[in-house]
Amino acid sequence: MLRIQRAEQKLEDDADRLREQAQSAGRREANRRLKQVATFFRRNRIELGDLKLLFHPVDYVVFRGLSDERCTAVELLDREPASRAHERLQRSIQRTIDAGRYHWITMQIGDDGEVNCS
Repeated sequence: MLRIQRAEQKLEDDADRLREQAQSAGRREANRRLKQVATFFRRNRIELGDLKLLFHPVDYVVFRGLSDERCTAVELLDREPASRAHERLQRSIQRTIDAGRYHWITMQIGDDGEVNCS
């Protein structure tokens, strides 16, 4: 019985140690990637206050000048496509923009939940 308890304790200790190692490795990888992304943004003069993270259908939307309260351009940023479906989606977005098939709509939602668009 004592042998089983020791073995169980060793398994728990090993699991805790492995979990801590995995978390540490994950933090290091996240920091490494964050540094790469931050370098890209600095190199392209993108203010972090102008940047909004979406993940899908593109990774980021940059509202140039937003942090100065005077938006001068809107840019969609995405990583290299990781699959054919991702590549098709990027091409579809590019074609939509090139064809001018986009609109600005302002929505107003009242306290009563009524939605008005203009």
